[in-house]
Amino acid sequence: MDSKKSKCVSNNNQMKFSDLLQTDIRRWNKLSNAVCKLGFYSVLFYRISHFLSLYNFKILSSIVQFLSHMITGAEISNRASIGSGLIILHPTAVHIGPNVKIGSNACICECCAILNNIEVGPGEPNIGDYLWMSSGSKIYGPVRLGDHVWIGPNSVVLKDIPSNMTAYGIPARILPKTFRKNQSIRRS
Repeated sequence: MDSKKSKCVSNNNQMKFSDLLQTDIRRWNKLSNAVCKLGFYSVLFYRISHFLSLYNFKILSSIVQFLSHMITGAEISNRASIGSGLIILHPTAVHIGPNVKIGSNACICECCAILNNIEVGPGEPNIGDYLWMSSGSKIYGPVRLGDHVWIGPNSVVLKDIPSNMTAYGIPARILPKTFRKNQSIRRS
């Protein structure tokens, strides 16, 4: 998982800006859907800011990042590494911290945070492809999330989650995606 994830994230820095933008638009199905959504603009501002910071235009990059926060309500660090196909459905209060690594095709809802947390431990979250973060969910500290992970509403993730799992609760409990309502839940 680690080698695939680091390869995926490092390849995104090498992708052309136009390719990243086309992939982001494709995730909205049509350009007309994308341009009517603030979430698209928060991703667009992040892409511009990240691109500028890669080419050492630090001040201009910070200005674009600030404008993104003022216009869309999302605060996405230009030092985060986010794969192609990112969708932010409602950008209000979305916060993605520096050095966070997110794979491709992630979907993030409103009021979500992906941050470093010194109290949890040193390091940053490292997230695989096809993440779904429901409204109000948080990911803190040096956790690793596999591919195809779904995080339930208002959940707080403090530990690693393998691929193809669901996490919900405070702190998040991990269940396989095939979990059914009639199965019992063991509290840890």
